[in-house]
Amino acid sequence: ESERLDFSPQQTYFYIGAAHAQLGNRAAAVAYLERCMTRFVDEAVYLAYAELATREGKTKEAREKVEILIASRPHQDIATKARFLDATISIQEKDYTTAMDKIQRLVADAPKFEPAWIALGNLHLSRGDRDEAREAYEQALQLIDAAVTSAEAKIASPAALTPAEYADLRGQLTTLRSERDFVQERLKTLGAS
Repeated sequence: ESERLDFSPQQTYFYIGAAHAQLGNRAAAVAYLERCMTRFVDEAVYLAYAELATREGKTKEAREKVEILIASRPHQDIATKARFLDATISIQEKDYTTAMDKIQRLVADAPKFEPAWIALGNLHLSRGDRDEAREAYEQALQLIDAAVTSAEAKIASPAALTPAEYADLRGQLTTLRSERDFVQERLKTLGAS
């Protein structure tokens, strides 16, 4: 209904695309995000599109958006996520040497960004570097545990959260717990240090 009534429905396309992404309809999500890329594109649109396009195997399109996003000098959090996506695209393209270089630079620049540590562990493991993989996974696990504790404390605090803040924290916790399960499983297969 919003799409029908709006003369410039780019934001509506973004929300429809986000809903499709949540439902697991990645192709539909990518299509809607492509429709909302017109004159004034928000950083979140570039980031969401690049992530979904990467998962759909559209690495050329994803890389274009990541490069535009990084060149725009976004806020540090967005830049970190964009750089991580850039490394993920290299992995998808099977350019593991470039991916390793990008991930190592990212963990040096953003040492509290746990997805980069997980990716570093995965890359080391794929090369047979078990000790380095274990170290990266252990670092990721420490960061994840700290982030879970922080998010749970914010949810439990008496300070009022807006519905958007609460939903964001719940989403973060879901992601963090999933990451923790993955990392713990990898550490279990690697054995104790």
